[in-house]
Amino acid sequence: MEKPGGPVLRIGAAGRALQRGGMKKALVASRDGRTDPATLVLGAEVSAKTQIKEYKEQLILSAAANLFYEKGFQKTTLDEIAAALNMTKPFIYTYFKSKDALLEALFDMVYSDFFGKAYAALNSRLGSPRARLEAFMDVFVRSNIQQHKITGILLEEEKNLSADRIAEIRRQQHEFDQRLTQLISEGVEVGEFNVADAAVCSLAISGMVRWTHRWYRRSGRLSEEELCAHMRGLALRLVGWSDPSTLTRTRGRPLRRTFPDRGHL
Repeated sequence: MEKPGGPVLRIGAAGRALQRGGMKKALVASRDGRTDPATLVLGAEVSAKTQIKEYKEQLILSAAANLFYEKGFQKTTLDEIAAALNMTKPFIYTYFKSKDALLEALFDMVYSDFFGKAYAALNSRLGSPRARLEAFMDVFVRSNIQQHKITGILLEEEKNLSADRIAEIRRQQHEFDQRLTQLISEGVEVGEFNVADAAVCSLAISGMVRWTHRWYRRSGRLSEEELCAHMRGLALRLVGWSDPSTLTRTRGRPLRRTFPDRGHL
């Protein structure tokens, strides 16, 4: 790979196709007389550059996340992240000013994407509190196990953020816990749930899901669907919804009563 005066990331066929696609749309629009061709071409080029920039940033964040998860933030160097990308540090500095900035960007990604999906489920007004809690559990569990490395970084590396960022993270977590508490309280008010302390119940539910990254493996005995079913059942039992069909037996198998010896589910 060429690195004259600094590293160069080759965008390859995908990047060139992106640029061609933007130009084609611009030319079609100009032929229809909707906009000045020069303006549209310039806009397409800017859009392509923005998307390529975002793609490069995602590559760097992905490499950083893998190493932060495997080695920890403190033990990972920018040289190692660059090596994982077959680049040098100047390439990373083009997009992120420091290793701390990489960690902050990962946390931003978690709260905009990861928790954004969970918020959408919590804020839905469709269905009863029980149905909404089940929908939330599906989204929250899947997000945790599908992005288990990000979840691990979220829980393990918060201590390496600045004091201001930690305070902001805590505020966001508090808002999230409050929204789940509100949903549980709504269920109590309509008689679906039976909980003495909705706030404690909320923390128990979110806590058991957030730590699934430490023990769940796709190669284990539970599929993603089965784990979601188990977690939904546990959440409903925690909120006092006692319908027998929610007891966590999957596909007719008896409930397991012993934990695997140092294994993973």
